Amino acid sequence: MSVRRYYTIEDLAEVAGVSRYTIKSWVTAGVLPHALPNKERPSGVAYAYSDEHMTILRQLLAIRAQNKTLLHIAVLLDQQKESRVS
Repeated sequence: MSVRRYYTIEDLAEVAGVSRYTIKSWVTAGVLPHALPNKERPSGVAYAYSDEHMTILRQLLAIRAQNKTLLHIAVLLDQQKESRVS
């Protein structure tokens, strides 16, 4: 049985070099998925994120480094998600 890694919102904020508020705004904007549901996160953790969240965050940061707008980032991430599903 493998141990699943979880990240807190603080972990994501630290990796991205932004505030917790910015992480939450990216979730609200739809460029970063919502935190894991209650049944999938460790007890006592308000917001838990998975390796998938961290991967998407790193993709978001790479696109953001190219001075793209949040809307452009959302479109590019959506295209990447669609290409992985196809």
